[in-house]
Amino acid sequence: FIPADIRLLEAVNLRVEVISTGSSTGNVLVDDIGFGLLSDIPWLSENPISGAVGAGGSQAVTVGFDASALAVGDYTANLVISSNDPDENPLTVPVTMHVVEASEISLCPGQLPLDATLTPGASETQALCLQNTGATSLSFSILEQGGGPATMRLSFPEGAKVEPGLRDSIAKMPDGIGRYLVYMKDQADLSHAFVTEDWNMRGQWVYETLQATATASQVDVLSLLQTLKSNGSVAKYQSFWIVNAILVMGDQKALDKLAAHPDVAYIEAERQYELPPESGFDIGPMAIEWGVAKINAPSIWSDFGNTGQGVVVANIDTGVDFDHPALVAQYRGTTTGSHDYNWFDPSAVCPDPFPCDNNNHGTHTMGTMVGDDGGSNQIGVAPGAQWIAAKGCESNSCSGSALLASGQWMLAPTMLDGSGADPAMRPNVVNNSWGGGSGYLWYQATLIAWRAADIFPAFAAGNDGPGAGSISSPGDNPEIEQE
Repeated sequence: FIPADIRLLEAVNLRVEVISTGSSTGNVLVDDIGFGLLSDIPWLSENPISGAVGAGGSQAVTVGFDASALAVGDYTANLVISSNDPDENPLTVPVTMHVVEASEISLCPGQLPLDATLTPGASETQALCLQNTGATSLSFSILEQGGGPATMRLSFPEGAKVEPGLRDSIAKMPDGIGRYLVYMKDQADLSHAFVTEDWNMRGQWVYETLQATATASQVDVLSLLQTLKSNGSVAKYQSFWIVNAILVMGDQKALDKLAAHPDVAYIEAERQYELPPESGFDIGPMAIEWGVAKINAPSIWSDFGNTGQGVVVANIDTGVDFDHPALVAQYRGTTTGSHDYNWFDPSAVCPDPFPCDNNNHGTHTMGTMVGDDGGSNQIGVAPGAQWIAAKGCESNSCSGSALLASGQWMLAPTMLDGSGADPAMRPNVVNNSWGGGSGYLWYQATLIAWRAADIFPAFAAGNDGPGAGSISSPGDNPEIEQE
């Protein structure tokens, strides 16, 4: 026999051969005894602990080592092997187990985050140093995650900080008051969100980061606005953290003061979007809609058992007729028993504190997503999903302020009174069947924030195709998918 000496991170087995050199069968007993102890050793085990070895034969004994309940250090014991041979003394096999720190791959001391600044078409390489801090060799693999935009860097026109024509449009207002968005220079860095796998933690981190950036960078401008309001140059203002901007209802004097502030990046007029007209087709309950069948949604339902269950979808639209027979069961508020965190009306259009639709457009788009009355009215692609909604479109049109407020609410839904913002209640998908013009990036910061929080944005491509460049904004922004 040779002494057993092994280094362990976890339970392993060692085979000990008991060999008979005699001419008759002998009985064998294997026991483990710690130095100075007469009891069983908890980190050692033997199988079998007794048996018979035939003449000229051998017997394999499996010895198990278990370091699961031990601290780092060296542990010693003896395996005592006795037999029924009266002429032989018990055999002793010394056993040593070394419990060491687990090996771990980590970054070498002084390794900095990789950060490259390149011009289009350029390339470079950087060194990444990894070290193994343990006693055993380890293999490693590298997986790329994220790939989303690291920061919200909005593109503003070079030169003047005020959108051309904005001053003139304010001068033409009967009361001399215009509505414009004041964008701050500081923008939140959301790069860490793209490598966070925990969905709730990811949303909370994005929400807190956006809020912290807006709070810190808007202080001086908000103080200026309060002064301008007391002087009558500003009628009202509203702060946003989703885009780090402030909506201002003010005159030319306020515009000029804000444009001169060093923390302000750009000022542009609030945009207004018209909804596309509804089709003139007769509508009514029917079986599976042709569009749902055309994209083979029923095959997904039957072949994979997936009807959207476990997913929360939302729309920013004209609202939703929440108690419609094809929608009421899927409304998350029906499940929770409350409209809190499930409905938002930023312009306070609905007469009651629950979802309404004064246009039917939002009810239509929500029906396309989840509509199913459990009977003959199967109009939705994902009838197993739940829905929530924000009324970003007051009627036939959508104001920029309502759209921004709705986009902000989607990332951190609130109670009906606006309190208790909770990113854990955000939807997985937000549908937006509105848009207009092309090349406008004013909603891009909202889209980047949604992406960072793992919210999938879907937008209308518009009804002006099929020529190139006919997709409307924000549908032409790179962060979204067109519907």
